[in-house]
Amino acid sequence: MTGKAQQTPDGMAARRLAAIIDTSMDAIIANTTEGIITDWNPAAEKMYGYAAEEVIGQSISIIAPDGREEEVLNNMRRMLSGDAVGMLELVRRRKDGSLFNDSMSFSVMRDDAGEAFGICAIHRDVTEQRKA
Repeated sequence: MTGKAQQTPDGMAARRLAAIIDTSMDAIIANTTEGIITDWNPAAEKMYGYAAEEVIGQSISIIAPDGREEEVLNNMRRMLSGDAVGMLELVRRRKDGSLFNDSMSFSVMRDDAGEAFGICAIHRDVTEQRKA
């Protein structure tokens, strides 16, 4: 394989990737280059407390603590401009307002022409590890 999902004529690759995302224990969130949430897996629902239907179409800054919404968008802009952000650990906010330590890894999603069309992030709650 070349880093892309192995393609099959019956659409098995798409179903396989969907199953990986849907069963991941880590939250997987994708958004447009403008910061609008497009994908929110079941682990993100559990971690953040929002159902996918509540956040898809909303700004990714919804997960930022009050007063730090611009931080989310600034990190996204850095990635899109080519800065290597890699992994970050930041405080994030759940629907109920509680805060937690979120370890995130990011990747810019690109089309076949190499143009960025979004960002995908994998999130993991590391609050308990920080306490230890």
